[in-house]
Order: sequence, then structure tokens, then C-alpha cells
Amino acid sequence: MKKDEEMKDEDFSFNVDYARSRGITEPELLAMDAIYVYLFCVLRKPFHQFDTHKEVVDVIQAMEYTLQLFWKFPLTAEKHSYWYQVAACRCPKMDNSDPMYSGRRIINMDCEFHGGKQ
Repeated sequence: MKKDEEMKDEDFSFNVDYARSRGITEPELLAMDAIYVYLFCVLRKPFHQFDTHKEVVDVIQAMEYTLQLFWKFPLTAEKHSYWYQVAACRCPKMDNSDPMYSGRRIINMDCEFHGGKQ
């Protein structure tokens, strides 16, 4: 991979130079890219491979923890940022992406993924 290169998909990218500065190796970069591609597939079409809302939520959470491991960040759900981006999630996007609410999840109780109707 070239210096200053970013791994890109139409929906995401990550900074390869920053990853390298954290000690991430070339094989790890390729694995991260594969995880990001799969994560965005699940976010776009959650029921393409899964049958229940709970399965989708569990897989997204597992990928977020895996990415934290690769990035060498502390493992904490408070820093997860993809959980509310799944298609058909009714949880408020703007509130959940606002740094003011960092570490807290704002749930719409009518959300079939995260609310009381799971």
C-alpha cells in the first residue's frame, strides 16, 4: 500500500497513515478493509444474511469490537459508532453522532433493532 493512501469504498474510508502510526501491519490493514466492507454490507442490507434483528445487532457489535482491536483502541461499546447506522434503525442519527452525547445511546423505543420490540 502506498504512503498517504486511504482504503476506500463508496461509503467509507480509513486513514492508512494513521493506522500505520498506530503500528498496524499490512496484513492487518487488509483484514480491516475486509471487515469494513462486510460491515457496510450488513448496514445496507441487514437481512441479506441474517434472519432476526438481534442477529444483526450482535454481528455489528462484534465487528465494532474487532475493529477496536485492530485499531489498538480500548474495547468499549461507548465508542461504537455504527450500531445506529443500520438500515431501518429508527434511533436518532443526529443525536447519536453528536459528541455531546458520546458514550450514551439514544434509543427510539419503536426501533425494531434497539427498542423494546426486539
